[in-house]
Amino acid sequence: MLLSGWVILAALTTAGPGVTDAAGVDISGCLHQNISRTITGCSAVIASDNATPANKFAAYIFRGIAYRLTHKVDLAIADANYAISLFPGNYEGYGERAIDEMSLGEPSQAVADDTKAISLYGFNDALYDERSLAEQDMGAWDKALADSTEAVKLNPKNALAFLHRAFIYDHQTNWTAAIADNTQAIQIAPKLEEAFFDRGVDDMNLGNYQQAVADNSQAVKLNGLDGVAWNNLCYSQAIIGTLQDVIANCNNAILLNFGDPTNEEISLNSRAYAYLQMRNYPLSIKDYKASLVILPTDADSLFGLSIAEQASGDAASAARDAAAAQKIDPSIVKDFANHHVP
Repeated sequence: MLLSGWVILAALTTAGPGVTDAAGVDISGCLHQNISRTITGCSAVIASDNATPANKFAAYIFRGIAYRLTHKVDLAIADANYAISLFPGNYEGYGERAIDEMSLGEPSQAVADDTKAISLYGFNDALYDERSLAEQDMGAWDKALADSTEAVKLNPKNALAFLHRAFIYDHQTNWTAAIADNTQAIQIAPKLEEAFFDRGVDDMNLGNYQQAVADNSQAVKLNGLDGVAWNNLCYSQAIIGTLQDVIANCNNAILLNFGDPTNEEISLNSRAYAYLQMRNYPLSIKDYKASLVILPTDADSLFGLSIAEQASGDAASAARDAAAAQKIDPSIVKDFANHHVP
């Protein structure tokens, strides 16, 4: 929800139970933590002949949010449309509709609605942040950076705006700037798992695997269902040779990423690499081969497999797989050398 929505909610809920509008219509049922009761209560306000346009507007906004939270985005958009028809000069309806449009994968429509909302009220950092996300989806990275920067300028305490600007720096491979923004987001919101996760990725891209272990450890502590974070933790531990619990962490990654071929393959590769670091060559070979079943052209898995095969005395297979890996990625030998593989 946009900031103004929270302001409306606070204004109405702080009045206490049995909140009424000027016509005596009870709207407290529209402001319930239970989503179903919110929908029922807001529907009653909307259906009332005695409710004021202002409270019907609020009811459409809050019912629309409830619909979005229950994945009924078409109904949410319909409610945003009704809200806009009541008060076309209020930016809230456009901002909420933009969020709904993003849920439907329509970033260009979201940009149009966020732009309209900003023209009506240009001091809401959330609007700039939302438009930046839509522009990122459209590949309009310069515009997205400008909007994210405006969002943090308007509200230096907006942790999500810093996180979202870090995504732009990630795209630009400006890992240092991304780390700075993720760090700022974490300082504002110490339990923002996405910021720890993204900073962990940035750490890995800079070769700071010790810090990556720390950041990914915090990420999985905050969200134990993030399979990619578990993989990044496992891989970073294997890189620096911190092998205690590494297999357990790899196992978590494989379990959570099961059914997602891309991340399942990466997780198998990471566990294979961990086993390689531990000199458990039979299990390393097994995992590398399982990884290659999913992605036969993975140079990293092919070369890791060749090292495990060489160490196991299978020189012919090692030579074959090493050659295949280098044909796909000529830099693979250097990459493994940098990781200090035994």
